[in-house]
Amino acid sequence: MPFKTIMVLLNDSSRTEQLLDAASALARQFDAHLVGLYILPTAKIYADVGLVATPMVFEGYRDLFKSKLAEVRKKFEARAKQDGLKAEWRTVNSIFPEIAESAIAHSRSAELVVTSQIDYGPDGSIEQDFVVRLVMESGRPVLIIPRKGSFAPRGEGIAEKAIVGINGTKESTRAMFDALPLLRLVKETRLVWVDPYKESEAAGSVPGAEEAAVLARHGIKAVAEPMMTDGYNAGEALLMRASDLGADLLVMGAYAHSRMREFVFGGATRHVLEHMTIPVLMSH
Repeated sequence: MPFKTIMVLLNDSSRTEQLLDAASALARQFDAHLVGLYILPTAKIYADVGLVATPMVFEGYRDLFKSKLAEVRKKFEARAKQDGLKAEWRTVNSIFPEIAESAIAHSRSAELVVTSQIDYGPDGSIEQDFVVRLVMESGRPVLIIPRKGSFAPRGEGIAEKAIVGINGTKESTRAMFDALPLLRLVKETRLVWVDPYKESEAAGSVPGAEEAAVLARHGIKAVAEPMMTDGYNAGEALLMRASDLGADLLVMGAYAHSRMREFVFGGATRHVLEHMTIPVLMSH
């Protein structure tokens, strides 16, 4: 089934145009209802440690987003009119001091959520675990638009070549099926199983063959290929393969291992979230 309700999260005002490029292309392709979501967090309250806090300390985070609200809304509504979209703007006055809680709650009413890769530098304005929480807690597929490079819709869809990372886990399986509407639009799909022979029972004799057969029943021609990492983690391997093939979409499951394990030892999800250069659809 095509996506019929798409939500784009627009608090990252430095990436408004790129997010609208992606969201508009998707909404037009699927004739979907597009929701533009903007969260105004409540004031932050800090524990009393004997120092007198000024009102700016409490209101600063909210004021940052409040100052950009009118401009972002104007851009969203102008793009919706220009592209002839069925669109809806939502400003949410959150009861929470960060934007994630309300974004997660509203995202659950959409079939696909579009957001930006987090800026991990000192100028980043959105909480650094925002995308992780959105993927882990919303229950929805999340299309993450990279900060580096320019996103431009291609052909009839948003991509021409897709890589789907598979490994027999429920997370990778869910991501593949969540991505079906997008995979129907691309010209080439590769099912990449990283180091399949470490999981020989799950991989079977031809890693990815069963998944390719499933996609074929949906009219999607997919090539299954195993990939040896030579010491790279799966996230590094998938991004390298995407670069080699000129792919412009990566589909993968998120956090098949615990988040703590990935934080301590490194992992595929964490690496991709930090180093992605093409749009990535993640599901958990």
